[in-house]
Amino acid sequence: MVGARPETKKMLRYLQQQEPGTFVLMKHVLSSACTNSTDDSTVIDSGANEGSWSLVAAAYGCRVIAVDPQPMCARLLQKAVAAPANVWLGGRLQVVNALLGTRRLNISFPVDGCHGVRQVLPNGKLSQAYHGFRLTRASNKRVRVGSMSVDELLPPGGRVAFWHLDVEGAELDVLASAATLFVQRRIERVMLEVIPSFW
Repeated sequence: MVGARPETKKMLRYLQQQEPGTFVLMKHVLSSACTNSTDDSTVIDSGANEGSWSLVAAAYGCRVIAVDPQPMCARLLQKAVAAPANVWLGGRLQVVNALLGTRRLNISFPVDGCHGVRQVLPNGKLSQAYHGFRLTRASNKRVRVGSMSVDELLPPGGRVAFWHLDVEGAELDVLASAATLFVQRRIERVMLEVIPSFW
């Protein structure tokens, strides 16, 4: 992807090699969702990690809300969005450093780790999923990250053209946190990436 940071390019190469079917499907769905979306439509990338899919969605013209509880992941994506090479994204990508779920939680995370493995389960514990991609620096510093529901992400009347859900075992609770959006039929498409051992 033109203008992508090295971390994002690395993740996209990983996805193309390890998840070729998902990669092709995501490109197809994003192309359709972003081309046919209205001004009040948004793509939500929950469990965004360092933001590869978020950047791809923004490149297709979508307005994107990327959510990840890991502070370093959020910082990496914010840097990518702010990079001069990505000015053409036109402010379409919002980064939210938060947990998603139905309960109010405040969890301690390392400030310097961005793993494709970290999500908080409804019981407040970190999941132990691992799919082979980690960005980590050596430090013991931690920061507390609060939670919010998916219902809180959108402005009144906003619609979700596509919701990518990759939350490492917390799927049911995160889906439940969008109850109002589902009842009001404001979510058009949902794609879940799941780890079978969690089900």
